[in-house]
Amino acid sequence: MRLDRSWPIIIIGYFAVQILLRTLIGGALGLDEAQAILDSREYAWGYGPQPPLFNWLQHTVFLVIGESVFSLSLLKNALLCLTYLSLYALLRTTFDRTQAGLATISLMLLPQIAWESQRALTHSVMATTSVMVTALIFWFLNERRSLLWYVLFGLAVGLGCLSKFNYAMIPVALLFAGLSLPEIRATVANWRLAVSGLVAALVLFKPATWMLANRDLALSSTRKFELQQDHGVLSTALSGVSEYFLATALFLVLALVILGLLRLRYGVRPEGDSAEPTLLLKLLVRTVIIAAALTLALVLFSGVTNVKDRWLQPVLVLAAPALVLWTLPRLKAVGHIRLAQVVAVLALVVLAVLPVNMLYGTPRKPSYSAAPIAALTERIAGEYPQARFVYSYNGWLAGNIAYAQPGWTVLTPGRVPRDFKLPDDFVLVWSPENSPFANATARAFQEQFEEAYALGDKTSFAAAYRFRGDTRPFTAAFIPAELSKQQ
Repeated sequence: MRLDRSWPIIIIGYFAVQILLRTLIGGALGLDEAQAILDSREYAWGYGPQPPLFNWLQHTVFLVIGESVFSLSLLKNALLCLTYLSLYALLRTTFDRTQAGLATISLMLLPQIAWESQRALTHSVMATTSVMVTALIFWFLNERRSLLWYVLFGLAVGLGCLSKFNYAMIPVALLFAGLSLPEIRATVANWRLAVSGLVAALVLFKPATWMLANRDLALSSTRKFELQQDHGVLSTALSGVSEYFLATALFLVLALVILGLLRLRYGVRPEGDSAEPTLLLKLLVRTVIIAAALTLALVLFSGVTNVKDRWLQPVLVLAAPALVLWTLPRLKAVGHIRLAQVVAVLALVVLAVLPVNMLYGTPRKPSYSAAPIAALTERIAGEYPQARFVYSYNGWLAGNIAYAQPGWTVLTPGRVPRDFKLPDDFVLVWSPENSPFANATARAFQEQFEEAYALGDKTSFAAAYRFRGDTRPFTAAFIPAELSKQQ
């Protein structure tokens, strides 16, 4: 292929276009973008149920270039770009440019990477990048086995565990996979690995201390796993296992279908050494299998009955390049070209459809990015010109308010400074009309500050989404000084 020497340039160019598109679209923030605004305004050992690494990086970006949609998109796409480039660098240690390039861009065959990571995710993107960097460092560690690389491996593992908790499956799987391979066993069975463990422990010490001191906040998202403790062991296990395999199938189905069709149409019998998998391919395959098995065991023993395909992203992301590397020797040369063409079409589809999704949404659901946040903040400022403190149960709304009105203090139930005192003059409580958040906001506010507050003027209104006739209702309730702390 004439493009063989241009793989890194193509990858960087693709994500540069994604940054440009998101910046031009502008509008309101998505769910994870709004959460990033709330959580990334300072350095802290912990912010909530997600580990802090992404927020540290996002806060650093904010310090350098300010809070903006561009800042949010820049970090996410830089991490995605680093994911691809790290994988390409890893594969080039063993495979030629064509094989390495095709296996790298095969990440586009994973909808969670190609679509969902662009549309919504943040911490999962950070974890995926950490997986690729960790795998790259582990491979170099096996080749050099110097103390420096053991230190770097420990640093990568420690920081990776601060990206997202499910990342932890990968370093464990890498070590077990290494032990199963004679060529790598000596790297794992080495006293220097204790140095890696010590470095990782030092990186994790302060965030882990924060988690222990803030257990309720750190574990506040566990309800989404729908842990079952009052059902039978067998029924819970069957439910969890079925959810796990369904999520795994959804994660890999596109890659399996496309590679299967290419194999049927352009398949050949591999010849000579090409039929024998390389050491790196063996490592990748065994790592994916072990990580998947560990995750399944966790589902079984924890009682989890709700498994989403996006939660498996760090665990299964290496599966696509491994599948491609196994398939390529079994395809004619034209099959390689067709694979590149399929990926190119998928990339163009994402570039074309994602802006439509962000501006319009789906026929049934408007896009978060098209929400009329500007109309909301203008209405609040007009109705209550003295309002500077906002409290909301809804993190997406709170993050958007904080972004639209940098001068306001915006609080949510899990994000109230320990020594924060309510202002003497006023507090504004707001939430969407006719939603669970309406009563939850006032209730959470009263529980948070252990006082009963009488609501003052209440305003309800609706504003239209961009580019569609749907409207989003809002409610704002003002608490003036003379009504505060009334029983």
